[in-house]
Amino acid sequence: MYAFLLARDLFGSETAPGFVVLMNITILFTAGSIIATPDTPMMFFLAGAVYYFHKAVAQGAAAWWLLAGLFTGLAILSKYMAILVYGSFFLYLVLVPTNRKWLARAIPYVAFLLSAVIFLPVVIWNMRNGWVSFRFQAGHGFGGTFPDLGSFLSFLGSQAAVVGPILFILFLAALVHGVLRGRSSSAADRYQIASEIELYGHRPVVCLDICRRASQYDIWQREESFEGQSFLNFEKRPRLKTLVREAFERTELIATINLKRGARTCRQVFVFQAVNLRSAEGIEHG
Repeated sequence: MYAFLLARDLFGSETAPGFVVLMNITILFTAGSIIATPDTPMMFFLAGAVYYFHKAVAQGAAAWWLLAGLFTGLAILSKYMAILVYGSFFLYLVLVPTNRKWLARAIPYVAFLLSAVIFLPVVIWNMRNGWVSFRFQAGHGFGGTFPDLGSFLSFLGSQAAVVGPILFILFLAALVHGVLRGRSSSAADRYQIASEIELYGHRPVVCLDICRRASQYDIWQREESFEGQSFLNFEKRPRLKTLVREAFERTELIATINLKRGARTCRQVFVFQAVNLRSAEGIEHG
């Protein structure tokens, strides 16, 4: 259920059924539906935790944050390994610029404390019984030597078997694609934003990128003719680089545009008023 809801919010109603079908043809979900192991409730509660966390970040309602904390606590209560989801949540908040605002607000920490309180009985029981289950699980995770290439390859093979070779290859391809896209999107995004504004806004647009390498776009315009003019500057970050600010007499953030896919804000564009370009000589390429 939660997998369907999450896929629907992220990719649309047409994609969600196919996503659920792909999940249910894996050995992990097939075995989990007929064999009683701690993995079954853990997967259910983890799916709910991820769904509610996504809703909380996208919409900000305290109820979503508390439900994320509740389901995270129940997932860890089902199986200790679920504690790793904390790392995923934290990285999602840190690495996505538009999500970092939540690190300065109280409600994510309240959700974390709620999940910790749910897991607290396990901690108390272990404290009274020589930390027996914690020591057992720590032996799994920290036993042996590190690094151990054989164990790592064995783990990858087991994961490929659990999810199936087709999905495993797709996961790896998506990971590589995401890394490469993240490394190469900076310059392309600026030109994409400019072209979208010109296409949909019917306004003249220039790619006046300051402190970047020269490109084929530079032959289309004479930057000297822009001296003394003012611009609306569209950026994907809420703060301008120092060289950009210094190139103008004055800059000011005047608007934030939320680009959404369904109910989820997938990107933000920050609009700056940049007054009086001082000199084209201050524009550095390279």
